[in-house]
Amino acid sequence: MPVRPSVKAGFELRDIYMILIRQKVIQRNTRGLFSLISLLIFAWLSGCSFERENGFHKPPLEMPFELQKLGSNIEIEMHITEYKEYVFALDFMYKENDQADRDRVKKLVGDSSHDGDFGILTPLHLKISAIDALEGKTILDHEFKKLKLVSWGADNFEKHITGIKLKPGNYLIMIESLSNIPELVGTQVTFRVAYSTRL
Repeated sequence: MPVRPSVKAGFELRDIYMILIRQKVIQRNTRGLFSLISLLIFAWLSGCSFERENGFHKPPLEMPFELQKLGSNIEIEMHITEYKEYVFALDFMYKENDQADRDRVKKLVGDSSHDGDFGILTPLHLKISAIDALEGKTILDHEFKKLKLVSWGADNFEKHITGIKLKPGNYLIMIESLSNIPELVGTQVTFRVAYSTRL
């Protein structure tokens, strides 16, 4: 049975705080403060996972992403140490050992056959930029609508956004939802960056 990643050494609460700021979920009022506290607790307990090196996050990493909300976005600086392919993916979560909830989410994500159903459209924008000697160089800047289901576990379905080879260095990763997706309300979605398993 797959094991969900735990919070690693080097993980700091301010990392979640910065993520939430960039997702524009902080409001300047009491209700906003309550929402912030609730979201911090949720993010901590839901398995945000990443390591840091010289102030940059290292893959593998994952964090909650409000894909269902137009304009929701994440910006994160990532440090790459190995030249290899990295996979950018979304995990659609369901309740473990709950067949009804699994079936509900399965209808949203489609199937994995070659000519199969892509599920609901999930328009998003992914941009990857180098921020070292090649500062400002855009590595990837693309919009995606149809994501293919590639795998599943005890509590999630995984859909790949893209895979790309990255050289050692520092990168700015930006992902943004381009549409309101009411079908996803109530479904937790996680943005993930991991090493490709392809040789």
